Amino acid sequence: MIKIFKHLLPLFVVQFFTWLALFALWIYATPVITKYVFNSTDAESSAFENGITWVGVCFAFYSTLAAVLAFAIPRLGARFGKYKLHAMALLMGSVGLLLMYFIKNQYLLLLSFAFIGI
Repeated sequence: MIKIFKHLLPLFVVQFFTWLALFALWIYATPVITKYVFNSTDAESSAFENGITWVGVCFAFYSTLAAVLAFAIPRLGARFGKYKLHAMALLMGSVGLLLMYFIKNQYLLLLSFAFIGI
């Protein structure tokens, strides 16, 4: 039992923080993007609606990219090793989340979400 725990503890820690970041993204992306990229907090304005729509586009983009890249995981895992591949993917995702802070252009947000999708 202790042997299993030694292997599962690092996985638990990684998954805990990964899901924490994803839930934060899903909860806060819409208000943050509408406020800082589309300059609107008024839910009745067209800019706010455009922001909401764009968040949906960004989410669809990173989800589609993740689904397509999933087919490359076996090859990349064989080449780099599963732990290194997972570490690279987590690093790219964190870069994508950090880029959201600096990007104020809606189209450049796709770059940020591309890193998240990887």
